[in-house]
Amino acid sequence: MAPLGNALIIGLYEGQKQAAYLGYGTLLMNGGGIILQMLGGALADVGWKTTFFGHLLGIISIVCLIFLPEPAKAPVQPETNGKPAAKDKISPFVYAIAILFLLFNILNYPVMLNMSLMFEMKGAGGATMAATALSLYTVAGCVAGFLFGTIFKMMKRFCLPIAFFLWAIGAYCIYIGKTMAVMSAGTILIGFAFSVIMPAAFTLVGMRTPPSTVAIGTSIIMALMNLGGFLSSFWLSLLKTICGENIYSPLLVETVIIAVLGVVFLIYNPFPKQAEQ
Repeated sequence: MAPLGNALIIGLYEGQKQAAYLGYGTLLMNGGGIILQMLGGALADVGWKTTFFGHLLGIISIVCLIFLPEPAKAPVQPETNGKPAAKDKISPFVYAIAILFLLFNILNYPVMLNMSLMFEMKGAGGATMAATALSLYTVAGCVAGFLFGTIFKMMKRFCLPIAFFLWAIGAYCIYIGKTMAVMSAGTILIGFAFSVIMPAAFTLVGMRTPPSTVAIGTSIIMALMNLGGFLSSFWLSLLKTICGENIYSPLLVETVIIAVLGVVFLIYNPFPKQAEQ
């Protein structure tokens, strides 16, 4: 279900409206995470079995799908020399975006997983303070999703490098921070940056790929993004072997790689020329 929303938005809308709705999708995704966390806690107080009733919220999605309009069908390509026209191929650009999201989760998952331990080791608070910082990450993602349409309209191609630099600054704040304020500022910057990069990436997919391949393209991106979360544990093991610890080293590596990506996208413009007009 995860790639369905973005695929439908790309299929139904274009231009600024598409960018705005992709941002709203990111907003609702983060908002849903907050609601479900609170709901899960409330249901767990009643009993662990009752937490499964949270899945009943899926009924809302089913009702929405009943009334959802179908995207316009791509025109059928005429036959050439008695043979059907070749089908559209998935753009290599989709695979490039998918690999980036794979990298994002490999780098960022360890930071989220180790947050409580880092707060404890730095004397910035315990698990409750760490949970608050992670909640602010999600709230910042909501804000970024809500504002993405405006951000994209104002910054165009520069929304990506600026988001990467904010992410790098956020990771570095967590790395050097010794108080809840500084470390929470870091999670806010990362949450905001990622929730700008994500809809921007799907906007690029809509611009750079044939309409008939959008659905499978977004599926590939989401698949590799989730694979990155799985591979992050192996990344932690590798850092433990190389550096002798895997609490602070992931943050330092993340800061450097994300900053380099910011420089790359400052030089390279992935948006088609018409998107700059």
